[in-house]
Amino acid sequence: MTFRILSAIAFSTALLSGSACASDNSARDFNADLHRFIAEVQAQLPQIPGIAVTVVQGSDTLLAEGFGIADTQTNTPMTADTLYYTASSSKSFTALAVAAMAARGELSLDSTLEAYLPGQMPPQVAPGETTFRHLLTHTGGLNNQPLAIRLAATGQHDPDTLWRLLGNTTAAGDAPLGTFSYSNNGYQIMMIAISRKTGKSWQELVGANVLEPLGMTSTTPFPEERARAGAVISGFHQAEVGGAISRLNSSKTDNTMHAAGGLMTTANDMARYLEFFMNDGVIDGQRIMDAALVQSTRQPLVTVNAKFGPYQRDSYGLGWYVGHYGSDVLVHQFGGYPGSRMHVSYMPDRKLGVAVFTNEESGGNLVTDMIANWIYDWHAGRSDLDAFYAGELARAKAGLDEIIASIASDREARASRTSQLTLPLEAYAGTYVSDLFGTLVVTVEADTLRLTLGNLTALAEPFKVPNSIRLEFYPQDGAPALFKVSDGVVLGALVMDGEFIRQ
Repeated sequence: MTFRILSAIAFSTALLSGSACASDNSARDFNADLHRFIAEVQAQLPQIPGIAVTVVQGSDTLLAEGFGIADTQTNTPMTADTLYYTASSSKSFTALAVAAMAARGELSLDSTLEAYLPGQMPPQVAPGETTFRHLLTHTGGLNNQPLAIRLAATGQHDPDTLWRLLGNTTAAGDAPLGTFSYSNNGYQIMMIAISRKTGKSWQELVGANVLEPLGMTSTTPFPEERARAGAVISGFHQAEVGGAISRLNSSKTDNTMHAAGGLMTTANDMARYLEFFMNDGVIDGQRIMDAALVQSTRQPLVTVNAKFGPYQRDSYGLGWYVGHYGSDVLVHQFGGYPGSRMHVSYMPDRKLGVAVFTNEESGGNLVTDMIANWIYDWHAGRSDLDAFYAGELARAKAGLDEIIASIASDREARASRTSQLTLPLEAYAGTYVSDLFGTLVVTVEADTLRLTLGNLTALAEPFKVPNSIRLEFYPQDGAPALFKVSDGVVLGALVMDGEFIRQ
């Protein structure tokens, strides 16, 4: 199985540019209109427990607010101070930290991996040619699945293990050096290199170079620490068959927060972040960073030329896609993780920025961008705003209904399977080890097997061939695993593309 986050579900949107359909919205109340629209979203899609929205125009925060429930276990309301997971939206934070260090001469974006990791990277990945600029723009041509899984999913890592795993980096055959291919590996490997050189963790570097200067006092790479201090952290949820909502066990922990997806933030803090970028380094009238430095993060560095839902993605800068929504330039970096979805974007020409978060993924994939688009269209004076978004919301509801029906159908089909395990369950129980992927523990539970790989855990379901099972480490993201059996003895297991040897 290839480690993956549940992919975003695109739905078609008929776009009109803001300039082509502009009308005068001066007599309308933006906040009142937005509240009404979000209330309708909540009414039509009750499977999404909570939504957080931030809207900034110039230096003014028009709205920073939470709606609905942050965590269904505690029935805690979502507020502007609730912490939520940014996922890949945190890449812009990491890139800004590195750019700030480069501006001070502490490193160069043209530094090579070989200069920072002498002799550690395999020669076939061209470490003497691969620069930090490549890694920040997803053009490094690198692949390291064990590193990605340990950092983002299992949490089974320490500095020495990460250092050793660098030697297992391979060249991405389908995206060689210089070719854009979106990946977490570039950011992860770059920050391991910089941390090794500076003696400071990526968390310290992002904190010192971004969070502290911008006064983002609530944003953190340490959710467990904040939870112990009493902070409210939004849970991760999934729409279920019959309209139910499941709270997932895939909550992020300190050891699965990483340089490519490793921050918790709040609606209030995102207001400061958006203000900073739209005003080229100024917050509350005070210059925090040089304007040229901030502008450099949105300068096109590599061509992308792709569509993502209603957005045209023309290029990628430092931690940001640069493209268009309608006729307006849109700088954006979204984030997704099982049970959550985040939209972060801003229009530099109109000085309008938006952040939208939902703590449910299936519906969240459908509505975070829709809410952001509504905000941009309202400010553009879209004449058919109400009618158009009534249709968009109906399509989102139909899309979520289709997802839920698909979940039910898939479960029904799997229910007819019978176990293909050829030995008693106890024969499979034990500890399995992979030098690349870590330690896997297999136990017997509820007449089946439970497999635990660090922070990941799942009950086995029957699969199709002898000694195979199906696992869902992430909901609705199942994949087969296979036990290696010889002469009635279990020797190992193949799980998540890793070969584990039984101890």
